[in-house]
Formats: sequence, C-alpha cells, structure tokens
Amino acid sequence: MFIDMHCHILPGLDDGAESVNDFREMASLAYDGGTTIMVATPHYMNSAQCTAANSKESILRTYRLMKEETQRNNIPINLYLGSEMLCGTGVNELYSENKLITINNTRYILVEFRFDDDIHHVEFCLNSLISCGLVPIIAHPERYTFFRDYPYGIYKCIEMGCKMQINKGSVFGKYGEYPKKYAKWLLSNNLVHLIASDCHDTVSRTPYMGDIYEWMLTRFSRDRINELLHDNQKKILLDKTF
Repeated sequence: MFIDMHCHILPGLDDGAESVNDFREMASLAYDGGTTIMVATPHYMNSAQCTAANSKESILRTYRLMKEETQRNNIPINLYLGSEMLCGTGVNELYSENKLITINNTRYILVEFRFDDDIHHVEFCLNSLISCGLVPIIAHPERYTFFRDYPYGIYKCIEMGCKMQINKGSVFGKYGEYPKKYAKWLLSNNLVHLIASDCHDTVSRTPYMGDIYEWMLTRFSRDRINELLHDNQKKILLDKTF
C-alpha cells in the first residue's frame, strides 16, 4: 500500500480540489490505486503573500473538517497534514513565528520554487530552512530549469541534506519531454527519495498511483519500489532520519 506525500486534496485552498465532493472523489480514486495514506499539501506562501484563503489557520481548519469527513463517511484514507511552501526569503522569521506547516509536525517540509528561479537563491533558501533544523523535501526537481542549467545542483542539494520528490506524472510525459527524461535519469541514478502524485483532480493530475507502480514493476526491485512509494514516506511521518 502506498503513501502519497504531495496532494492538493483539501478543498477551496488552492488550484486543487474545489469542493468536498472533489475531496471524496480524489480520496476514493487514490484508494483504488493502492494508496492508504495521503498527506494534504496545499500551496502555502510566505506571510506577505498569504491570503485568508490559504493562511495557516484556514489550512488547519479545512484539514480538521476533511479529517472528520473521512471518519464520518468511512473513507478508507488516513489523512495527514503538510504543505507545499513556495520557498523564498524570510523563512527564519516564519519559523520563529511558528507559521511554517511541516509534514505531520515533523522536521520535514515540502518546498517548491519558481520554475525560473536562480540556483544561488535556491541554495540560500534551503540553507535557511536547514539552519532552523528542518529537512527540505524538494518537490518535482525534474521540472526546474535551474537544475537543468546547473546539473550539479541536485547533488549539492542532496549533500546539504535535502530529499527529492518527483511527480509520477513526469515519468509519463505529463509536463513535457524534458521533465520526463530528467525524472527517469534521476531514478536511474538513485537521486530520488520518494514519488508522489502531486494530484489536483480526478481527470488530469490524478491521485491514482497504480500506474506508476505498474511501470516500476518491470524496472526496479521490490525493495526499491517499496522505498520510493511507502518506506521513506513512513520514515518522514515518524520523523526518522534516512
């Protein structure tokens, strides 16, 4: 059974689920694809960019409501909370003000960057998070042009202690030819720590993980598949080092 650690399933917070019914349908499709645990990771920006719709308070409130929804309607998904933070300046202040949303209140935090960001700014932001005692998980590194332009950047970020999460859709060409090739290259060179759906709906960017599991069966060992789809995620939820 899989753990999906990048899901835009909480309704009304970002460009993912729009309604409670969307939430139910996405959770059901995820379960059909073999997922039993989902980490809700709504887009989250720094305090200057936050709106009332995706403030920490709003995210926490919506998460509690959807947690109750799964229990009340016997939805077979165990829901945890995280966020996908657009990483920028002011991270230390956000940390000191208790405004960051980490995965299940652990050291691990899912972060994204602007696709045309500068590698030096990226490294500065990551170092800021690490200086707070956090472990950044970089969302969809295969999609960033700064890693394309600075190939050693991936190695450097991992040496710093960051983890890499690729999108299952990238493997199938969902985001274009380059992300597809780069995602496969990262996998073949053991530079990926977890695979997630980055789901937004039930049609285009879905939470169904059965497809990536089937694709991996003929290319990777069972141990490696378990590591990328379940085991590393479990360690993150338990705040373990790996």
